[in-house]
Amino acid sequence: MYDQNLWDGILESISKTEDKTLVNTWLRPAKISADRGDVVTIFVKNKFFKDWIEKSYLAKIKMILATEFGIDTNVRVVAENIAPAATKPIKSEETPAVSEPLKSFEAKYTFDNFVNGDSNGFAHSAALAVADGNFSVYNPLYIYGSTGLGKTHLMYAIANRVREKFPKMTILCMDSETFTKEVLNTFRKGDYDNMQERVEKLRERFRVDLFMLDDIQFLKGREKTLETFFNIFNDLHLRQKQMVITSDKSPQEINMEERMRSRFASGFQTEIQPPSSEERAAILMQKAEEFKIPLDDEMAFYLAENVAATNIRELEGALNRVNIYASFNKVKITPELAEKALSDSGQLKRSKLIVSPQQLISAVAELYNVKLSDLTSKKRTQSVVRPRQVAMYLMKERLNLSLKEIGSHFGGRDHSTVKYAVDSIKEQIKDDEYLAGIVEKIVKRAF
Repeated sequence: MYDQNLWDGILESISKTEDKTLVNTWLRPAKISADRGDVVTIFVKNKFFKDWIEKSYLAKIKMILATEFGIDTNVRVVAENIAPAATKPIKSEETPAVSEPLKSFEAKYTFDNFVNGDSNGFAHSAALAVADGNFSVYNPLYIYGSTGLGKTHLMYAIANRVREKFPKMTILCMDSETFTKEVLNTFRKGDYDNMQERVEKLRERFRVDLFMLDDIQFLKGREKTLETFFNIFNDLHLRQKQMVITSDKSPQEINMEERMRSRFASGFQTEIQPPSSEERAAILMQKAEEFKIPLDDEMAFYLAENVAATNIRELEGALNRVNIYASFNKVKITPELAEKALSDSGQLKRSKLIVSPQQLISAVAELYNVKLSDLTSKKRTQSVVRPRQVAMYLMKERLNLSLKEIGSHFGGRDHSTVKYAVDSIKEQIKDDEYLAGIVEKIVKRAF
């Protein structure tokens, strides 16, 4: 028997410290049962929700149950009872059951060679869920993030896995430039013969079971192309066909009409963030293995820390340059060799004054006149919350630490709490001159 009152009480407590949007997305749909004295059970609709709640909220829920409700027992999360029946693969009625062959460079992108970590784990799980047939839950799946972080990799990984698991499904993958060319070829100037027939053929081409469009932000300003995409989107949505879209901005930030943004946001959106140093090292090791480059763990971490790369493509480019330099000179890859290979190309970070996370936190505590121990504690008083959020913001913006790394300096806070703090200060600083001045003073002191 579900206890809705208990669950509402837990959500109310969590919402005091967590982003309400995330709480409503991940926790609100769940149910809770405390009928058994030895365990409290939280029921969610699928394994994806189960994994995320266990990672991000389970510890908080246990604490709230014990401190506020006097229920000090085991808590488990199960993906059953309220979960919908498994979605069956979409049947193709309008198009032949043949997928367009993927090019060789696209076919190489799989889930097996995607380096999964804290910066992209959310997007990876959502993409895998779609590829395994959970079509109605994540439609459209909207993956966003900066250039070169793995959005295209995940898109083609979905296509390859779906083609393997559901061979009768029709799949169409393309980037926005290819999509634009197809639309322009249909509406090209001076060709009005059989226009209605040509438009219908275009629509038929996109009536597939899985449609994937890469870098949709490049459709901005192309009115005819956007109008065509809008109609195709609606047609596929009505037919309950799966769509996957990638962009460099979230649906809320992309510069398009409201009707387009609302449709992107109607499904499931997930962000890929820049990788941490550990993830960069793992990516380098994976790439080295893929291209048979002799790279040991020590060198992988050296490159991860010292290459001036803002994305994975640049990181891979630096690795290739180092490997070519070593092969040409017939020497082993060492830090000294890497420095020679990368310094002239500007791919190596310039030496600069390094500010540690602890030094930055100390600068914030000093300016706000709060105890350093309070800033890193679990205290939630207003006098401590704002300085803590500012410190998190600066650690992200100035030190480029991952959300997990930042959280570890503040009592192990999870990445959703850190992200909320960073986004909150980033938004407030635009209009709050006093806050902007405080942040500027801290930067001058610390850097």
